[in-house]
Amino acid sequence: MALVGFCSIDTNLKVELEKKKIYLSQIFQWYRGDFARSEAELLKFLAEKLPEDKKSLILQAVQGNFSISYTKYDWSVNGNASSL
Repeated sequence: MALVGFCSIDTNLKVELEKKKIYLSQIFQWYRGDFARSEAELLKFLAEKLPEDKKSLILQAVQGNFSISYTKYDWSVNGNASSL
């Protein structure tokens, strides 16, 4: 699943337990409405789809009321449109 691969990259999803902070790609902020109505629902949605290690971290974050910061989206992952 593309979501699992995307979220396996730390710049797209990273949980810092010590800082009580979650870093998500800005794309989740832009399209949150496609996945959930709130940030908490978004995190639960992601937890359901991801491998156990990331799922565990996200669920800890939800229960611990971690803050969310959105990281700048890396447009280079889309490739060069002129090469198509």
